[in-house]
Amino acid sequence: GAIANSALHHPSTVATNMIERAASRPDVTRQIAWLEAASLENQGKNDQALAYMAKMQDDFQDNSFYIKRINLLRKMNRMNDASLLAMECVSHGDTSIRDACVAAGKGE
Repeated sequence: GAIANSALHHPSTVATNMIERAASRPDVTRQIAWLEAASLENQGKNDQALAYMAKMQDDFQDNSFYIKRINLLRKMNRMNDASLLAMECVSHGDTSIRDACVAAGKGE
């Protein structure tokens, strides 16, 4: 936890490397995946963060990654891509995720 907090709020090479190593393991956890995505985003590696989140979404079958991906696309000013991803998310049927994706697509 302390290393993750350090890597996200006060990036250091050691903490970032530890998260990257943990994220590349075959037994990566959802929490590490979120930390890696946030770390990539904090480093300005937004395209890598998007690709990593898409892979983890598929690997974990976790549609909550849609929300973070949509928000990052909006942050990158890629509104069309964010809207398309929000529409894709809505089609998955989970009401709470669908509502969160609609809100994220609107920038809420």
